[in-house]
Amino acid sequence: MSRVARISFSIVFVLAALVCGFALATWLGGRFFVPAGSGLAGPAIAVGYGIAGAGIAALVALVLAKMLPQTWFIVIAAPIVITGAGLAIFLGRFLMTSAVEHQAHLDQAYENLNDFTLTLEHLMAADEQPFQRLDVDGAQRRYTWVTSGAESQSCSADLSGEEVVAFLTALRNIEAELSGDASPCDDTSAAAQRRIDWHITEVMPPHSQGQL
Repeated sequence: MSRVARISFSIVFVLAALVCGFALATWLGGRFFVPAGSGLAGPAIAVGYGIAGAGIAALVALVLAKMLPQTWFIVIAAPIVITGAGLAIFLGRFLMTSAVEHQAHLDQAYENLNDFTLTLEHLMAADEQPFQRLDVDGAQRRYTWVTSGAESQSCSADLSGEEVVAFLTALRNIEAELSGDASPCDDTSAAAQRRIDWHITEVMPPHSQGQL
């Protein structure tokens, strides 16, 4: 084995040992060292052991790759490389499947969100405002805005599921604030500068709506 071939094989060996160390330490940590009742923190604790195990395994592999004679190095490294490659393929497919399933669950959750509409409007024209009017349709996952200024334009774009959740959460927070003061603007004598208007379709009537 030439020097270049040994260096290349050593790199593969260290990476394979890292994968094997991570998998083994994660399993051992989760099986024997995660306290009962850890809840959602349990997987994170197990992964912490896995990271430590990966570092130790990679360090040991690096020492072996440098110190072992060629024959012994090949005998020891070959099964670890094969095992590490198999584990890498398995973990890669597992993570890809988990990501797809996680996204499918999120998409289903987004579909189950309450439908809502929201309008935000600046009642007094001002060029420095980012928009003159913004209309959000949660059911269609789309929003439209009218730009400020003399030459205003109307533009539309799609909303991501995360953005729909953010808008709906903000409206729920407004409802929570209004539960303590249903008319917070009544004691203001100045002319209104902005308006917010919303409607949330609840599972059971009455639906939630309001304007400030």
